[in-house]
Amino acid sequence: DAQIADVFPGTILIGVGIGVGLGPLNNVILSSASEAKQADASGVLNATTKLGASLGSAVIGVVLLVSIYSALGAAVEQAHPEYTAHEVNAQVDTLKTTDLQVLKAGQNTTTQIANEMISSAMQHAVDAISLFLFGGFLCSLFIGQGGRASELPPHVRPVAR
Repeated sequence: DAQIADVFPGTILIGVGIGVGLGPLNNVILSSASEAKQADASGVLNATTKLGASLGSAVIGVVLLVSIYSALGAAVEQAHPEYTAHEVNAQVDTLKTTDLQVLKAGQNTTTQIANEMISSAMQHAVDAISLFLFGGFLCSLFIGQGGRASELPPHVRPVAR
């Protein structure tokens, strides 16, 4: 079972990393546009940021739900090894249609199944987020400047030494 102490350090690290990196990244993106295109660049940046946040939330929600439902069978089999395949499927169907908060309120085997399934699903969601962020980091290593220094606005051009 994951506790808040297990999740807290990673959450703080991700929050600080995004906070430290996002401001300068947005500054570089907006400063690379010409003055005539600043408003357009700002609108596109804002729209893609909102779209990315919405799609990211949706994808993580789907990963979480798929992980919960895929973990149901294994959790029921582990809690009730004496069940036949038909009984496991019946129990899984019951759990799929039951509110998880009601399950967690009880103190029985169903609570154990719900806790195991939620812990497993959260771990899969964290793994998916971590892989996505690592993939984004790897992609960012290969993104070039996109143009010669003479094509950049004067306040972004590198200083000649």
